[in-house]
Amino acid sequence: MIDEKLIHNARPASKIVESIDESWRQFVEDLKEQTFKIPFKGNYRCCVKDGFFHVEAYVGLLVIDKLYDGHNTYLLKTPIKHEPFTLYGEYDQTGDFRDFVSDPEIGCHYLAMSDMDAGRKICTGDIQINNASLNSLEALKAMALEVIKSFRLINLTSLGTVILPEEHSALRDVLSDKSKDTDTKTKSLLDAGLIEPLLT
Repeated sequence: MIDEKLIHNARPASKIVESIDESWRQFVEDLKEQTFKIPFKGNYRCCVKDGFFHVEAYVGLLVIDKLYDGHNTYLLKTPIKHEPFTLYGEYDQTGDFRDFVSDPEIGCHYLAMSDMDAGRKICTGDIQINNASLNSLEALKAMALEVIKSFRLINLTSLGTVILPEEHSALRDVLSDKSKDTDTKTKSLLDAGLIEPLLT
């Protein structure tokens, strides 16, 4: 009963105080939106991009030199090479791992993105990634090496968005042609002299 009396006898809140209180709450919310939790301690290169924290996981040579069509493995007669190729682990504002991204974007296994300004995520295919386990720089770098190894192989049975340098436009055009099935693409690549069977 006393609570009801106190509420009944209470003076209306000051509009100035309400305004200050609302302004302070908005300020705190704005701070939260701009605050990132660092994924892990240590010395490493990183940047904030498109609302995500990008941690440098691999810098070096990218090589793409094999192709698999579901039945056979082939060698690219002219391997795709680029250096430096940088792979980043992408972490959200809470410090949780989300995806791998690269700079530049070169390869055949990128996910299509509706907002191209945000860049493409890398499809890691058969590599099993336990996001919670990538909570150290060592674990992130080890997984990045696995992704770089997987990038060497163009898997026709699970192609993503194909992004290749202009000097490999003939290969890019065949791989990107969605009207052709896997067998037709393999035949086109063989006929064009772009691939050769891998002799085991």
